[in-house]
Amino acid sequence: MKKKKWVSDLTFYISWATEFAGAIMGGTLIGYFLDKRWGTSPWLMLLGFFVGTIYAYLSFWQWAKKQVK
Repeated sequence: MKKKKWVSDLTFYISWATEFAGAIMGGTLIGYFLDKRWGTSPWLMLLGFFVGTIYAYLSFWQWAKKQVK
Protein backbone atom coordinates (compact mmCIF):
# COMPACT_ATOMS: atom_id res chain seq x y z
CA MET A 1 0.00 0.00 0.00
CA LYS A 2 1.38 3.37 -0.99
CA LYS A 3 1.27 6.27 1.46
CA LYS A 4 -0.36 9.48 0.41
CA LYS A 5 2.06 12.37 -0.03
CA TRP A 6 0.34 14.60 2.51
CA VAL A 7 0.67 11.92 5.19
CA SER A 8 4.38 11.62 4.53
CA ASP A 9 4.79 15.42 4.56
CA LEU A 10 2.76 15.77 7.74
CA THR A 11 4.85 13.10 9.45
CA PHE A 12 8.04 14.90 8.47
CA TYR A 13 6.86 18.30 9.69
CA ILE A 14 5.58 16.95 13.00
CA SER A 15 8.89 15.15 13.50
CA TRP A 16 10.87 18.28 12.71
CA ALA A 17 8.71 20.50 14.93
CA THR A 18 9.14 18.05 17.80
CA GLU A 19 12.92 18.08 17.38
CA PHE A 20 12.94 21.90 17.18
CA ALA A 21 10.82 22.35 20.30
CA GLY A 22 12.62 19.55 22.14
CA ALA A 23 16.04 21.10 21.54
CA ILE A 24 14.92 24.45 22.90
CA MET A 25 12.99 23.02 25.85
CA GLY A 26 15.73 20.50 26.63
CA GLY A 27 18.43 23.15 26.77
CA THR A 28 16.25 25.41 28.86
CA LEU A 29 15.32 22.67 31.33
CA ILE A 30 18.91 21.51 31.74
CA GLY A 31 19.94 25.10 32.40
CA TYR A 32 17.07 25.54 34.85
CA PHE A 33 18.03 22.49 36.91
CA LEU A 34 21.70 23.47 36.90
CA ASP A 35 20.70 26.96 38.05
CA LYS A 36 18.73 25.44 40.91
CA ARG A 37 21.67 23.23 41.88
CA TRP A 38 24.39 25.89 41.72
CA GLY A 39 22.32 29.01 42.52
CA THR A 40 23.26 30.88 39.35
CA SER A 41 19.72 31.80 38.33
CA PRO A 42 18.89 32.72 35.53
CA TRP A 43 22.19 32.54 33.66
CA LEU A 44 22.48 28.83 32.91
CA MET A 45 18.82 28.66 31.94
CA LEU A 46 19.35 31.46 29.44
CA LEU A 47 22.52 29.82 28.17
CA GLY A 48 20.65 26.52 27.76
CA PHE A 49 17.86 28.29 25.89
CA PHE A 50 20.29 29.91 23.46
CA VAL A 51 22.30 26.71 22.95
CA GLY A 52 19.07 24.79 22.30
CA THR A 53 17.87 27.44 19.87
CA ILE A 54 21.18 27.44 18.00
CA TYR A 55 21.10 23.66 17.78
CA ALA A 56 17.53 23.73 16.46
CA TYR A 57 18.38 26.26 13.74
CA LEU A 58 21.55 24.41 12.76
CA SER A 59 19.52 21.23 12.48
CA PHE A 60 17.05 23.01 10.20
CA TRP A 61 19.88 24.54 8.16
CA GLN A 62 21.45 21.12 7.67
CA TRP A 63 18.13 19.70 6.49
CA ALA A 64 17.57 22.63 4.12
CA LYS A 65 21.01 22.14 2.55
CA LYS A 66 20.18 18.49 1.87
CA GLN A 67 16.91 19.49 0.19
CA VAL A 68 18.66 21.88 -2.20
CA LYS A 69 21.11 19.22 -3.44
